[in-house]
Amino acid sequence: MEWTWRVTGIEADPQSGSGSCANFTVRSGGLGSVTFSLRATSGACEPCEKTLSISTGIQAGDIRLTVDRTWLGIDLTSEGRIDTLRATASSSAGGANQWKLAGAARARFIPDPPVSANQVAVREVGIPSASTSGEVVSVISGSCQAERNFTVVKLDIQSRVLEAEEEEPGLLIGVNDNDSDESEKPDFSESPLAEDDPDMIPLTISIAPGDLPDEDRIELAGIEHCYEDRRKMTRAAAHYPMSRIRQGLTLYVEGTIPGTYTLSARHPPSGARDQVKVAVIRVDIGMDGDRDDSIDFDDPDDAKYLFWVNDDVDVISGGEEDDAQSGTANCNDSAITCKRDLEDFTRLHIKVDDTTANLSGITYFLKFENVSSGSPSVNIFEAVGESSAYLSDTSVAAQQIQKTKLITVGTTEVQLPNQYIKTGDQVSPFILEGKTAGKGDLTIIVKKDGNEVCKKPVTLDLRPITAFYEKYVVTVSTGDDVNTTDGGNANSTTYTPETDEYVLHVHGWNMADWEKDRWTETVFKRLWWQGYKGHVGGFQWPTYTGSLTYDASELRAWRSGQALNNRITSLNASYSGQVRVLAHSMGNVVMGEALRLFSSSVVHTYIAAQAAVPAHCYDNAIGNYWTGFNTPNIYARYSSRLSPDTPYLAANSSHAGAMALYFNAQDYALGWWENNNEMKPDYAYWNTDGDSNVDSYAPASGDRFYFDNVLVPFDERTMVIPADRFEIFARIVESRSRALGRESSVSGFGTARNLQNWGYDAAHYSHSREFRSNVADEWLFWSTFFGDAGLTP
Repeated sequence: MEWTWRVTGIEADPQSGSGSCANFTVRSGGLGSVTFSLRATSGACEPCEKTLSISTGIQAGDIRLTVDRTWLGIDLTSEGRIDTLRATASSSAGGANQWKLAGAARARFIPDPPVSANQVAVREVGIPSASTSGEVVSVISGSCQAERNFTVVKLDIQSRVLEAEEEEPGLLIGVNDNDSDESEKPDFSESPLAEDDPDMIPLTISIAPGDLPDEDRIELAGIEHCYEDRRKMTRAAAHYPMSRIRQGLTLYVEGTIPGTYTLSARHPPSGARDQVKVAVIRVDIGMDGDRDDSIDFDDPDDAKYLFWVNDDVDVISGGEEDDAQSGTANCNDSAITCKRDLEDFTRLHIKVDDTTANLSGITYFLKFENVSSGSPSVNIFEAVGESSAYLSDTSVAAQQIQKTKLITVGTTEVQLPNQYIKTGDQVSPFILEGKTAGKGDLTIIVKKDGNEVCKKPVTLDLRPITAFYEKYVVTVSTGDDVNTTDGGNANSTTYTPETDEYVLHVHGWNMADWEKDRWTETVFKRLWWQGYKGHVGGFQWPTYTGSLTYDASELRAWRSGQALNNRITSLNASYSGQVRVLAHSMGNVVMGEALRLFSSSVVHTYIAAQAAVPAHCYDNAIGNYWTGFNTPNIYARYSSRLSPDTPYLAANSSHAGAMALYFNAQDYALGWWENNNEMKPDYAYWNTDGDSNVDSYAPASGDRFYFDNVLVPFDERTMVIPADRFEIFARIVESRSRALGRESSVSGFGTARNLQNWGYDAAHYSHSREFRSNVADEWLFWSTFFGDAGLTP
């Protein structure tokens, strides 16, 4: 008798055998059976067979665990999902699948709930494993269990924002349009740079675990304007081997055009991926560095500016604008005191791209950085417009002086209220005044939620106004004896003009030393706003002050001519053919004598403004304005002093390339000059007419000029020409003509400008309004002067 068995319906090992007991291993799940067969024979009779079959059903459990990849990559751009593990059973395994993960990974069932399912999503928690066997997933179903190893791969681009903010976009960087290597080109347009650029933004790419196969490569996308170093020597590649990634690969990205960009990295075997969305923002700040009346954010010249500190005292007194000797310096108040104060303000433009300006959490700050000298600070005011019209248009100037100070900016950052930053890609215009001297980068800083995202500087160099012009001071030795030299430049002048053109200012009578400074400063400032890029100097001669000092001052004026002649000679040696002279009022006495002493043309242009010198000194054809004179007319007939011949200063026109006359027939001060003229000779000064001819001067016939104070014995002295001509001019001789500044046409002056056409009138203020009033009201005067002097912007 023999028992045999066979398995059917499922896979078994072995599939069949002998014996009354079946021993096999089930190789698949499902429904099957085991059939036993018995075969018997009888030896006592003829052979016979009889078979008996018995079948027993089998229900086998089978579970299969499927992992699509041994490496499961984290997709940080999709909230950290890695991949899905699936379990399949070929037959009921006797219960729901139960999952278990060992290592750093954690599971989330799909769907969620229930607590068990045929598939599970793996997500990262903690640090991924260090090897491919470090993560284990197992599933149990009934008595069946399956197990599989895998590795969690995490690829991460680390920026200066939180992981959650990398998708907003959260990384905000500025357009890299600074000029860090001073090449006069924006940094984004150059590669490589001369030195490291601090505006290159670092991004570090890292991967874990670190023992991934060496042959693996990381793919990068969106890497335009991305480099391996801050000098931009090496551009970022599209692929990097594991050897470059394991320890962290740092790349540097720069902004070029405002907008949103994505930089991504991917590990192809696992599908691990990360990306950073970058918002390139642009903030611009600029000043009119090349003084072409335009501010261009892309022009390197407009990224730097030189200006002065506004420490004078502009006031309105009796309805007239002027300087004061003392008081609160304009930079130490919170207002624009008057229109005159505006010439001490310059423009500052800021522009933020519209996307940035409309972001939530954006704030703006200003401060001085990279200070190289002094301690610079400025006061910022809102401008009424983008242009410089506040300097030339009186109505705009009237609006501008209504604005009050917004902030004072020094080396500590101060917030600029958002309301002053315009949207719609518009320029936000401001004006500023220098408060303290120094040089540094005036920097606009943009912050997002309190964190700095970009900044942009303009280099501002603030100096005392005395650094911008030269000052030459003539002194007296004794009494009214004037020194013939001025001692050289008395200012610490540090300004280096771009051209060799030179404008020398010669002041008039009754000027205190501080006023002489202020008026020359005014000349410089008003020519600056005309675009002048040359030199300015002030020639200061020793006038007396006080209302009863006119004739004594005129004597000093004539005697100062030699010192001025020496100064012009020296200037012409340095700036050949470039010296222009602007003389005002009695300063034209000084200039007239200085010019007469030359033997050839040395001065480029001489402009006589409101000149307080007899017109007959230049032109003896001008008629007499009165008949009460009783002294010889030696101004008009100086050569022989007997009959009409060459006037005293007639040759001056051949000593200057051009001469221009700025006159006002109604000039108040020159009307007073006529009254003073008619009272000559002065006390103790005398004229004797020996030839009975009032017009001539004939010493041989008894004409005599002399001094004799009848109250002082033995002081009489005779004065002769030419030795004593200055004292004779100032103290004795009457002018038959009006002052030069009241005449409209005088020989030698090729150009004549009627100041009445510019609003000058009979008021005393009009005699010196070009120096005392405001720049907008006097714009026409100075623009005309600019042209008449042949200056170039």
